[in-house]
Amino acid sequence: MSDAISPLASPFPAMPAIAGVTPHIVRAGYKDWGRCDLTYVELDEGTAVAGVFTRNVCCSSEVELGRKNIVQGHARALVVNAGNSNAFTGYRGREAVEQIMEQVAAHLGCAKEQVFVSSTGVYRSARRRRGGAAGGAMLMGRRREHNRHDRHFRKGRDRQRDDR
Repeated sequence: MSDAISPLASPFPAMPAIAGVTPHIVRAGYKDWGRCDLTYVELDEGTAVAGVFTRNVCCSSEVELGRKNIVQGHARALVVNAGNSNAFTGYRGREAVEQIMEQVAAHLGCAKEQVFVSSTGVYRSARRRRGGAAGGAMLMGRRREHNRHDRHFRKGRDRQRDDR
């Protein structure tokens, strides 16, 4: 795969910090493409959320769980992986999502229903439970280490850190 940056990715405007939102990115290695593929956004307690979901009945576990849990109106975290849509993966995909939700919830001390997971990428490619856990562990382990550096979400190869 090419290392060229998409013309749509730059120039990316400077973004001000958002109170109560702390983003983090890492290279979890879901795909072998040499760039960050996992985003974790920690939200302050009491953060109000809303969501828009596909109406398609053939959707991923992330969408099913998101539809179910959004009605509470609050969230503590958003986890997004790139390169693996986790759609059409059956119970294995569902287990992987629930494991990530439980891991992040335990770290934040909140209900797993307050952790929203989203995925983009190739269909029918279940994220291995072990892979999901490893990516989550990378985020949780590096959360405090990079907190002062992650005040702004940065996009583009020149701004991505190699957190492997």
